[in-house]
Amino acid sequence: MTRAPTDRLPPGMRFHHGKHVVWTRHSETAIVLDANHGRYYTLDPVGSQIWELLDDGASIDDLVHRLEQEYEVAPERLRADVTALVDRLLQRRLLERIRSGRPVATLPKPSASDWPVASDGQAAPELAGELYVPGRVSLVDLLYSGLLLTVMKLGLATVGVARVVRGIHAVTRRKSIPPIDQTRRIDVMTQSVTMAGALYPGRALCLEQSLALYCRLRWRGLPTRLRLGVQPHPLEAHAWVEHRGVPIHEDHEKLKRFVPMPEFVR
Repeated sequence: MTRAPTDRLPPGMRFHHGKHVVWTRHSETAIVLDANHGRYYTLDPVGSQIWELLDDGASIDDLVHRLEQEYEVAPERLRADVTALVDRLLQRRLLERIRSGRPVATLPKPSASDWPVASDGQAAPELAGELYVPGRVSLVDLLYSGLLLTVMKLGLATVGVARVVRGIHAVTRRKSIPPIDQTRRIDVMTQSVTMAGALYPGRALCLEQSLALYCRLRWRGLPTRLRLGVQPHPLEAHAWVEHRGVPIHEDHEKLKRFVPMPEFVR
C-alpha cells in the first residue's frame, strides 16, 4: 500500500531547491528549469509563493503558518494541498530534503538587476545591435559543425544540458581571448552551424545549435554566454548565444517574448 504524502513527509522536515534547478519569475508565475533534463515547469501564483519560500529552507509547518495568514481556507485542507505540492516537487527532483547539520548550497536567487527591464516591467534580453554578416562557409566548417551537433544531441539525450555545458567549459577553459576583431570569424561559425542544423536529419533544435555555436566560439577564446529563455503562456522555450551582450543571429522581436533564465553553469 502506498503511503499518503502526509505520512512520508514529517511536518518539521525542511527542503531546498535542487542544485541543478534554476528559476525565475514572470509576473506571478514561477518558471522552473531542471537543468539536468532540460525540462521546464510553471507554477500558479500560490505554488510560486510556496516555491519561493522553499528557497529559504522552509518546512511544511512554516509554509502552512505563512499561507493561513493570507488565505481563508481550512487548516487541514491547506496542509494537505501544501504537502501534496511538496511531494510532487520531490518526485520530480526539483526539491531536496535538508539533512540535519549539513549546509544548504543552492544557486543564487534570480535578480531582476541582472537583466535590462522591458517596457512591461519584465526582464528582457539585452539587445545591443546586430552581430551577423554572412560570410563564406567552407566544407570543413560545415562538417565540423555537423559533428558538433551530433555530439550535442547525444549529450543532451544521455547526460542532460547542465553536464553538456560543464563539458564545454572543461574543454575550452584554458582558451584566451584573442586581441583582434573576430567578427568575420563569428559570422562564418554562426552560418556554418545554422546551415548544418538545417541539413541535419530531422533538423537540429535551437538548443543543440546554440550549444554547438557556444562550443565553437569558446574554443576560439571568444567571450560568449549561453542563454535559455521561456515564454510562460503558452509554454515555449528558446536558446541563443550572446557575444559581448549581443544576441547572435536572432530575431530581436522574438527574443522579447522570452523571460531569460539565470545562468546555471558559470
